[in-house]
Amino acid sequence: RVWYGRMVLPPATAIHPEHGMTFGKIRENSMNAQLSHQAGSESFIHLGCSGDNSIARQLEETSCEKDSLFCWNRCMNLEEHGVSDSICASQELSLRCINPRGQLWDDVSHGDFFPACIDEPNAVPVTPFPEINGYPRDETVCSDKAFAAFVQAQKASGGYDHSESVGELAAFLWSVVQKENATNINVAQGKVNTNVSGNSIIKGELVANSLFSWISIGLRGDKDFAMEGSHVLVAMNGGNYTPSFGFDMSMDPTFNEHVIGDSTPFRLWNTPIPSSDMLESTVNVDNDECFVSLSFQTGSFAGKPLNISGEDKVIWAANGKDSFMQYHGHDLRGVFNVHWNDGTVKLSEVAEGDDKGVDNDYDHGSGGGDHKNEGASAATGPMSFALSFTGFLISKIIISYMFESTGFLI
Repeated sequence: RVWYGRMVLPPATAIHPEHGMTFGKIRENSMNAQLSHQAGSESFIHLGCSGDNSIARQLEETSCEKDSLFCWNRCMNLEEHGVSDSICASQELSLRCINPRGQLWDDVSHGDFFPACIDEPNAVPVTPFPEINGYPRDETVCSDKAFAAFVQAQKASGGYDHSESVGELAAFLWSVVQKENATNINVAQGKVNTNVSGNSIIKGELVANSLFSWISIGLRGDKDFAMEGSHVLVAMNGGNYTPSFGFDMSMDPTFNEHVIGDSTPFRLWNTPIPSSDMLESTVNVDNDECFVSLSFQTGSFAGKPLNISGEDKVIWAANGKDSFMQYHGHDLRGVFNVHWNDGTVKLSEVAEGDDKGVDNDYDHGSGGGDHKNEGASAATGPMSFALSFTGFLISKIIISYMFESTGFLI
């Protein structure tokens, strides 16, 4: 007998098509119903099950080891974050799971959360990041046809030899040029460096079908996930970035090169790499402010040389939603192999694991990395309800059959 199933945890804010409430509210009602045993709560207990005789139940309780705190679906070591109950008590504060904006984790949301001391009575639950001006775009103006025209205009103005699609929402333009023949240097708009090693460099431009919050391109790292260890050029639409307040969009764009660390939040790897041979970097926005491109002339990214005579694996991403250097989404990112001289591109499939469990529009992972419950004596709390609330009928039928046929209850 062969069976196959997939567990899916819908976003907490998604509306269930049959019950007319969010999945987060359904999970909350189910847990509360089992704890309260109040009359009328039976309907929530049976939600997601194959019949009225089955209940959705939490299979295991989460218990963290001493000196750790359950935060963002894992047990986080307090010493690694420089806090403890006694440290917080000495400041007349409470030890809680918060994000860089000082907001409390709600046991449901994903994002950048960590243990810290906070004035709990005056703290607020996590809220969505503020959206930038112009979001969402007017798609009648910012159409696919308009984007294609913008790509062609950038190709013509840059005089590029090669152009390829690198995803549904992006194109990459480039030429191999000699250093002494590099053109269109614009000191006012971007970053310029004349200390470039080697003779051949790449004159390139990443064009994204997105508003301009931030945009990035570079060489993919060699670790398990696409981002970790990548050497990248990042342009943000402003300056003075802080994790608590994002960046100031009233300022000129900021260009820096970085090496992405083992943890994906930008605040943990935002220290620029001081030396590189980036000759130029600029951003271009169309007249309707629908699209953005990042152009550059370089022989390396963040100190990692390009293999200009051969092939490189390139990673790119962009965000047109918030000013906090947050998640790029599933469409505004990609990985591809480029043979610089031959002008060929081969797209690489970006595995779901490259997002490290991220499933909403804002976050970019946790300060600790992935969803591992290090130090936990049992598996997750609310996550154990995912099986009951997938919202996908076929998964429900397959998994319910498997459990009922083997005598297990869900």
